Amino acid sequence: MRSIHALPLDVIRQLSRMLEWLWDVAVNPILNELKFSAPPLNDNWPRVWWIPTGQLSLLPLHAAGYHAQEAISGSGPTPGKYNTTLDRVVSSYSSSIKALLYSRQNSQASKLGLDEALLVSMDRTPGHPDLEYAAEEVNALVSLLSSQITTTKLERPSKQAILDSLKSCSIFHFAGHGESNPSDPSKSSLLVSDWQENPLTVDDLIESDFRQQSPLLAYLSACSTSNNSAKKLQDEAIHLVTACQLAGFKHVVGSLWEVSDKYCVVAAEEIYKMIIEDGVINGDKTALGVHKATRRIREITRGRGEDSPTNPPLTEGLSNEESGARGPRSARPAGYQNRIDTNSELGNPLIWAAYIHVGP
Repeated sequence: MRSIHALPLDVIRQLSRMLEWLWDVAVNPILNELKFSAPPLNDNWPRVWWIPTGQLSLLPLHAAGYHAQEAISGSGPTPGKYNTTLDRVVSSYSSSIKALLYSRQNSQASKLGLDEALLVSMDRTPGHPDLEYAAEEVNALVSLLSSQITTTKLERPSKQAILDSLKSCSIFHFAGHGESNPSDPSKSSLLVSDWQENPLTVDDLIESDFRQQSPLLAYLSACSTSNNSAKKLQDEAIHLVTACQLAGFKHVVGSLWEVSDKYCVVAAEEIYKMIIEDGVINGDKTALGVHKATRRIREITRGRGEDSPTNPPLTEGLSNEESGARGPRSARPAGYQNRIDTNSELGNPLIWAAYIHVGP
């Protein structure tokens, strides 16, 4: 598997073909066997937990399908059918059946008191591009959640400040850069203010061990939080998302690859709105929130939303200087620029297919 950034300029077309192949050889046969052939009529979406191994764990099973054909005419290999995972089921992931069973048993045994939401904004990170929308994302969540739960906002905190605050929180939201370490996934990290001297790594999160308090949700709004590209360790699922689950978080939201700074705000708002939809915080709606956020962003990048590629300000097709955006949420050196063409009938799967849910 090559890095998504090593692909040539027609990366969207290549990713589209990969999603179609993944649908044909893996996802569609499974969903057909389960009789999941269309969206539910009453919005009661069926759930599927994917437990991939090896290189399959690097692929977006939740995004498989013929998105371009569906967008144009509803056609595809089987006209009139819903030939995408997103249009049939809500997807979640787990590193193993054992991990999934444990998370379910642990959540049933725990009487969680929702005490605090820790919301971290890293709009400026030493050695990396500024993130224009990280602070906006966290401020939006303060507005959404403050009537439901005590919110603590940390701006550009140190590693120790985060670890200290994690001890009393039930929701942890991190908006900033993430870094995947291909040679040693246990050293993959969230980039905090002192990351160069004292990185917040996978090892740190696992060693923190919050299983006694069983916090509800870790939302890592950063790049490559779920990516483990070390070939020898692919079956061990060592990455930031799994680290949060092993540390005791019931639900974890992360990304498979680099995510768009601007669209992170859209995704976070959609997911948390679903979590608090009933007037109380319900973590069991996290997977549905990720599902609906992904579908909404897919429509926006198709040009069907209020912020579409044909209606700026979502300017993913421009360089940082041209768009005024501060860059994607990857651990890239300052000055790195990324061009992603959004003028595609399938939308831009690099943007909408990145987000995943791990948990029961």
